[in-house]
Amino acid sequence: MRSLCEAYQLGITIRNKLKETDLVTAFEKLDHSIDAIEDGYPAWHPAPLSFRAMVLSFVFMEITGDSYANFTRRLTRQPEVATILGFSRVPDESAFSRAWRNRFDDATHEYIH
Repeated sequence: MRSLCEAYQLGITIRNKLKETDLVTAFEKLDHSIDAIEDGYPAWHPAPLSFRAMVLSFVFMEITGDSYANFTRRLTRQPEVATILGFSRVPDESAFSRAWRNRFDDATHEYIH
């Protein structure tokens, strides 16, 4: 239940920011916690991509309707978006596919949708 409340708050925050600015700037100014959901990878896993960055990426894709391939192209064309989300490099589309299938549990899927 806590994760759904947090996800709802995230959605409201983004919606309110969009009244004043564009989507990229809204995400840039976002300092929302994602503490209610847990990384599906164990602590010892050498995951090179930030869990928070991945979750925010999926929220961004949910809003824009981007596929993994289109989102990866967006990040390549707009590396500042990758940086805003928390990536040090642009992930490929298979990284998003693996995260959705292997890293995110049902609670994280529900949080994003």
